[in-house]
Amino acid sequence: MPNPISHCAADYHKLATEKLGVFAARIQTGIYTNASVFVSPPITQADFAKLVDNYNTAADAYKNGGKQQKGPYLLARVALMQGLDETATYVDEMKDVSEATITLAGYTPTRTGESKAV
Repeated sequence: MPNPISHCAADYHKLATEKLGVFAARIQTGIYTNASVFVSPPITQADFAKLVDNYNTAADAYKNGGKQQKGPYLLARVALMQGLDETATYVDEMKDVSEATITLAGYTPTRTGESKAV
């Protein structure tokens, strides 16, 4: 039975370091430049921007500094993932959420179609 409601796909959990930073920036732009649609995100724009900046800084330091920078990088990644999960849940729980709303936020909507048995 198909699920008629799309949700934010959580595939961003598998993104490589550079791609995760780009993805997070896309979410930042999608949610915080469309205040008429996303009225009350769970994280303020300044706090989300700080998560993205901290992640990008830690990722660069780890890439250029080696093993000693892995700890701060992992902490920044966990914090960013928590922020992305919170905003994804917020988008999923919006009234009358649609694939268009999910895409506007910057996330990828899950499939809602039906597939036939083989």
